[in-house]
Order: sequence, then C-alpha cells, then structure tokens
Amino acid sequence: MKEFNQVITIGIIIGFILCGVELVFDFAGGQPIRINQDLLISFGLYCMYSIPISLVNSYFFRYMNRNIVWNKSNQRYRIFIGVVGSVFLTLVTVFFVRMMDLVGIKGMTYAAFIESQTASFYLQVLIVTSFFSVFFHALYFYRELQKKKVKEQKIIAGTASAQFDALKNQLDPHFLFN
Repeated sequence: MKEFNQVITIGIIIGFILCGVELVFDFAGGQPIRINQDLLISFGLYCMYSIPISLVNSYFFRYMNRNIVWNKSNQRYRIFIGVVGSVFLTLVTVFFVRMMDLVGIKGMTYAAFIESQTASFYLQVLIVTSFFSVFFHALYFYRELQKKKVKEQKIIAGTASAQFDALKNQLDPHFLFN
C-alpha cells in the first residue's frame, strides 16, 4: 500500500510539473498567467493522465525487476525492453484515459473519438513519454548503482570485521597464557 501511495504521489507531482510547464509556455507566449478554475481543471486533467501512466509504468518496471535479472551481459536488452515497453504502455494508457475523458466524461461518441485521434497528439505524448522514461531510467540506474555500492561497502566492512575478530581471537589466547 505504501508503494501504491508513493506512485500516486509521483503521478500528482508529474501532473503539477506538467501544469507548471503549461503555465511557463503560456507566459512565454504572452498570455497572462491564469490562476482560476481553468487552472484547477487543467491540473486535474494532467493528474488524470499522469497517475494512471505512473501506475502502469511502476508495475511494468516492478515486473521487469522480478523477471529480468540485471547484469552486464543484458544491459542493452533490458534498457531496450524498458524504454520500448514503457513508451508502448504509456501510449496505450493515454489512449484509454483519453477515451475515458472524451467519451465517458465529456460525452463524445466512440466513433467521433476515434475520428478525433491524430498522430500529432500521440507524437507529443511520445516525446513527453520518452523524456520521462529516460529520466526515470537514469534515476533507477543511479539508485541501483548506489545500492550496489552500499552492498559492496557492507561486504568490505564485514570482511574487515571478520579479520579483526580472527586477529583478536589469535591474540587473546596468547595474553591468557602469559
């Protein structure tokens, strides 16, 4: 449950970031920054997309971590599968969330929804998805590298402790008999 809440929080943070980016682009384009109900609706829409995308990708990477062992021989394979899988799942998730938004919430017919889908929209999604996928892959690699370093340090510390104990055990009988 804790992991689920963390993923939801990450989705909300991503929604907040995307909403902020939209505000920056609006401001750079000469439009006034609007802090009103439209901004809240925009934030809600970003969260409506970012939370399911975060959940899908989180479960995908959890699945990959359990089923594809990370080692030097399959790094490229894992990166390839991770990026392609993440992008594909994100595009599928965006399609279904968009369908839920337009058909389920806004009342558009399914046929009109299918007609309204453009390649340019999904190209934009692909660009944003690729950026976030690369970012989270880099974050994951950094975290795994840090875990590996900590594990190595624990092994080194354990070895040093064992050597110290062995030396202490060799010295203790000497002092006892003298």
